Amino acid sequence: MAMIAAPLAHPAVVGPTRGLAAVDPLRCSKASANGALTATTVAVVARHKRVRKILAKAEKEETEDVKDSAESTKTSGFRRWWKKTAKIDAKALRKMGLMCLLSYGFVSNVNALLLILLATYRSILATGASPLASKASLKQFGITWAGLYVISNIVRPVRISIALAISKPFDKLVKFFEEKLKCKRWMAIGAVVLFLNVFLTIALLWGGMILVSSLTGVKVSASQIGVLLKAGKAAKGH
Repeated sequence: MAMIAAPLAHPAVVGPTRGLAAVDPLRCSKASANGALTATTVAVVARHKRVRKILAKAEKEETEDVKDSAESTKTSGFRRWWKKTAKIDAKALRKMGLMCLLSYGFVSNVNALLLILLATYRSILATGASPLASKASLKQFGITWAGLYVISNIVRPVRISIALAISKPFDKLVKFFEEKLKCKRWMAIGAVVLFLNVFLTIALLWGGMILVSSLTGVKVSASQIGVLLKAGKAAKGH
């Protein structure tokens, strides 16, 4: 006898189901995954921002350190140059060559002229009279000259550097005199010294005094320069 299988009955649903939406497990898992991914992305972006800030700060500090190091190197290099140049004396210049010694003599003469002219100008401005005609002005000249002399000694390395820089043109001038005069080198050197340290120095002195007279309106004669030199030496001695 043939048996007919009865269809399987669905299990009964217990409790009321009206009004409840069916929940899709796959959709829930996707939403959960998307939320986790978003949180992870935000964390990564925040971390990258922090890293960029740290790197930018480190780069800025490194740049500042390099600048400070460069400035420190320049300063220390300048100090070393200043101390080294300040130790150069006449013997050291002689070892460097005769032209260095002669050029330093010329620079020293020009420096002395500048001190005299500046002190004369200052004394006339302070007293309204020429230091060659007024004791008060002459005293002011001596005080100013002594102060400028101290400053001149402080910046002596600058004068030495200038002398070393013009030593080559000095040598070219000697060769020029040697060729034009058709004489020996020692005679050409003597001619250069006579031209620069005597004739040119006197010309600069006269020209400077004329300039001071025109600026102040007080006549000053360069022929009495000895009086000014004595006043300056007396002030320096005190």
